[in-house]
Amino acid sequence: SPRESQTISSQKKNFTSCMKSHISVGTFNVRTLLTEDRLVELEQALQKTDLDILGVSEVRRANENIIIRQSNYIFYNYGTKRGINGVGFLIKKDLRQNIKYFKPISDRIVELGINLGSRRSLNVIQVYAPTSSSSEEEVDNFYKELEETIIKVKKKTQSKLIIMGDFNSQVGVGKKEENQVLGMYGLGRRNQRGWKLIRFCQQQQLSIVNSFFKKRRGRRWTWQSPDGNYKNEIDFILTKNRDIIQSYEVWSNFEYHSDHRPVVCKLKIDKTIPFPTKNIVEIQKTLDEEKFKSDIQNYFDKKDITVDMDVQTMYDIIENSIKLAINNHPKTKKVESSKLSEETKELIKRREQMRRKKVKSK
Repeated sequence: SPRESQTISSQKKNFTSCMKSHISVGTFNVRTLLTEDRLVELEQALQKTDLDILGVSEVRRANENIIIRQSNYIFYNYGTKRGINGVGFLIKKDLRQNIKYFKPISDRIVELGINLGSRRSLNVIQVYAPTSSSSEEEVDNFYKELEETIIKVKKKTQSKLIIMGDFNSQVGVGKKEENQVLGMYGLGRRNQRGWKLIRFCQQQQLSIVNSFFKKRRGRRWTWQSPDGNYKNEIDFILTKNRDIIQSYEVWSNFEYHSDHRPVVCKLKIDKTIPFPTKNIVEIQKTLDEEKFKSDIQNYFDKKDITVDMDVQTMYDIIENSIKLAINNHPKTKKVESSKLSEETKELIKRREQMRRKKVKSK
């Protein structure tokens, strides 16, 4: 059976009362965090938000890793095979001492436990459901594992439960008899996988948060086809505690390249959350930064750069140069390069602007 990951710190914790009365959580299909630059790009985008916990799908990294980043986040992921599936979390370091555990269920399901004080906890389950090309057996196994995970959480009397991720399902608009599961709002037509998700929510007494908030179409879709012609709502946040949901939104201006958009909600917490009194000590860097920069420049200089080259091609060249440089340096689970260069960030920004302009013109 999957082992329960240890907490970040086993040292005695000193807490102080904090006026923070809510936690913001979100889910996002990142379409790979296999390379370091993709992870850094995601962190750069997150720095501009107030999100506390981000669940991620399609991480595509193998094994189980807990990485204390040089940014403001702790990165946890679990996968069984490089390049396939994989799920995880990025959690703000402010919550470091509140992390009770990480628990891998499979390369499609992971669980995070957060201490809220007074014997209360928040349990967040991040998922990545099988796609439409998967067999019914794969889908059934996914929901069976998810059900077993939920049952164990429900036994914890004072726990709040959030389940979120890419469900690869279209649920559409709710019907009267489904009002405990679905609200009045939705997008598109329900498909077979959508019916399966609805039945699962009815059995587990879960509500689909997305459907209880009125949003215009442009603020509701969570996935779009590569050509931008098709948009659907397939990423969801589920809960058995609808009373804790304060707000919900889909981020349309998140500066990270994916065919999905982050789905975010703010959770009300009854009491103040205990937080550590001491600042978190950063882990010392072991990377030779000057040599790393030199290696990137050397790989970049070998490329055939032309003045008429488009932004995407230029970005790909920079990305590949960074990958090659990373492979020449020792790897560690505790130390990662902390920043993209200003030039790379500018290229990312320009690429995102071009993408938005292209989508708006359709």
